[in-house]
Amino acid sequence: LLEHIEERNIIPIVGPDLLHWESAGKRVFLDRYIAGQLARKYSLCHNEESLLNDVVCQLLHRGKQREILYSAIHKILAEAPFTPPKALLQLAEITNFNLFVTTTFDLYLESAIKIVRGVEPKTIAYSPNNNRDVTCEDLQGPTVYHLLGKSSSLPYYVISEEDLLEFVHALQSESLRPHLLFDELKNKNLLILGENFPDWLARFFLRTAKQGRLS
Repeated sequence: LLEHIEERNIIPIVGPDLLHWESAGKRVFLDRYIAGQLARKYSLCHNEESLLNDVVCQLLHRGKQREILYSAIHKILAEAPFTPPKALLQLAEITNFNLFVTTTFDLYLESAIKIVRGVEPKTIAYSPNNNRDVTCEDLQGPTVYHLLGKSSSLPYYVISEEDLLEFVHALQSESLRPHLLFDELKNKNLLILGENFPDWLARFFLRTAKQGRLS
């Protein structure tokens, strides 16, 4: 692993399980924090273990407009009382990593890179209606690619399993796929950290990234 890092032959892929903090002796995950804040905003019964997907689905079932939820989540995230977690700060310290791929919609990885390296990383966000790709210049400096979208007031990021399915479906399309990014994923080793995909989706994700049989 260290040799591959030294040779810049690894791309880290960061997932939501790295986004947690200690509060009052408990571990707080960002997904559950946002789920709780969203449920309270709309007076929805929930528990501490409720996932964002669960709360979003309940609100949609009650007739809440989907577009409103993206804006509400964006505001909750902007007001969240957190700083970049230790795991992201440690990851940012590995200066042989330039391209980071994240499946989360927050900007904590960018903040961690700015704190540790003292530079502003470039942020690129994918969505099915805007298949932004990396460029050769992006690979020369710190760049964070949000494969499942970046938080905004618009519905261009993943907040539910239905959204996730739409994004993964779009990534199968030749016309919607970020080709240079996928070439990098295909030709480099992948260091997957903190992902919580179910087994079938993890395999599907890897098959898409590597563009060949997993064997």
